[in-house]
Amino acid sequence: MAAVNVTDFIDGQRFSRLQLAVAIWCGVLVALDGLDVQIIAFVAPVIAPSWGVPIAAFGPIFGLGLLGFMLGALIAGPFADRYGRKPVIVVSAAILGIFSLATADAHTLGQLLILRVLTGLGLGGVLPNAVALTSEYAPRRNRAMVIAVMFCGYSIGGGISALVSARLIPAYGWPSAFVFGGVIPLLLAPAIYLWVPESIDFLAQRTRRSQQIAALLNRIAARAMFKGDETFVIAEKNMKGFTVKHLFTEGRTATTLLLWLAFFCNLLVLYLLAAWLPAMMQAAGVPIGQAIVFTAFLNLGGIIGTCALGPLMSRWGAAVVIAILHMLAAISTVTIGVAGNNTTLLALGIFGAGFCVIGGLNFLNALASSKYPTAIRSTGVGWGLGIGRIGSIVGPIMAGVLLAGHVSLPQLYFIAAVPALIVGLAVLPLGSRNEAVTPVLAD
Repeated sequence: MAAVNVTDFIDGQRFSRLQLAVAIWCGVLVALDGLDVQIIAFVAPVIAPSWGVPIAAFGPIFGLGLLGFMLGALIAGPFADRYGRKPVIVVSAAILGIFSLATADAHTLGQLLILRVLTGLGLGGVLPNAVALTSEYAPRRNRAMVIAVMFCGYSIGGGISALVSARLIPAYGWPSAFVFGGVIPLLLAPAIYLWVPESIDFLAQRTRRSQQIAALLNRIAARAMFKGDETFVIAEKNMKGFTVKHLFTEGRTATTLLLWLAFFCNLLVLYLLAAWLPAMMQAAGVPIGQAIVFTAFLNLGGIIGTCALGPLMSRWGAAVVIAILHMLAAISTVTIGVAGNNTTLLALGIFGAGFCVIGGLNFLNALASSKYPTAIRSTGVGWGLGIGRIGSIVGPIMAGVLLAGHVSLPQLYFIAAVPALIVGLAVLPLGSRNEAVTPVLAD
């Protein structure tokens, strides 16, 4: 019997309900990132006066708290490429929930910092594997768009966090926001275990579970085509040894380094904005509840940008769209800085930054996923996001240091526009880079 190439089979089928369900579940997982990032930004202006500390002291909390995400992404990627996407996601979601709940009982900045790092470990294991799982279920013809739209979950999570926190914090205090942020992933962990399938590509490459692969392919085809006694292969070669080294083999070195630079600069800008916008607006006299809701424009812009520009990505390529978005992101970021008390201009700047920076990140994840084969996809995306998280650490800390040094808001946002421009320059060479792959039999 001829071997069945599962990659080619998925590429040749219509987009099924199973594939849509996987993308939706992964979008829910991605929402945890937006939820978690926004919660700490919303509670900081409340904690600072109650603990008697200046708001600038939260720079390390915003920044170093993301160190856990970086470590989680770097560790979880290779584990997922060896043991599967699903178990790593389940364990990581549980870790995220447990330590988010524990954060509600923090009493000092030191405790808050440690718990934020531990929470980030779980989040870092969830996000890259959600990207990889979505990528491996989506047909090649619309894979980039599916991943980009799935990543709208980040903005949706941030928006939900804004709306819920605006009600919870004034009514029940800041710990209630972390309780909310912990319960959600703890509920998701068993749901993912029960209802989300493992990657078919992973099963074909790493296991002998022909019956399981056949059942999943039959669900995609909407009719029984396989009995489970077939030999399943994927259109990629297996890779032995330490998976990270393969990010720099077979012509992937330049691709990997350019992706790392793009992730670093994008997340530097995004987390600088996400972390400090509520505090900056409150300092300008905007009530905290209104500032939280106003910040939702950042996430709304990300959702609209992703959905609106998806067709252009299919026509022009992800790299070109990402480059254009980040050129416009620099303009939007400067607009926030010069808006002053002009709320209309401020809203347009925040919306534009979300449209370009978050939309650009969603497309950047899709671009990164397309550059690595199955055997190292979680590692490639995980390390890209992990290295990028260094930028998410640098951005909030840099802003805190600059504000403590009495740098004006317009100057701060002019500085933040520079890394946005760097992203645009970094991704352009990636538009024509494609890695060749060869078929491999399941082990």
